[in-house]
Amino acid sequence: MYRGPRHPHFIISPLPRGGFSGGPVITSYGALLGVMTTSLVMVELPAELGYGAAISVEPLWGLLMDNHIYPASNADFIRELEDPS
Repeated sequence: MYRGPRHPHFIISPLPRGGFSGGPVITSYGALLGVMTTSLVMVELPAELGYGAAISVEPLWGLLMDNHIYPASNADFIRELEDPS
């Protein structure tokens, strides 16, 4: 895991190209690992030998919760967590 300025990032082997930022990074088991943020390429090496970085889902989930934005399939579950009565 690569630690960026504030939140954990993951180094992944697929190299993102232009326009991939914000795209989902899915594990081989079908779980959302995070969101693509940047490509990591060393200047002296060909771009094909680079890697990608993805921010983990935790800060994204927190951002959605802070703004009361809930994924439709999880909306009832989240409301139950907030008000179990």
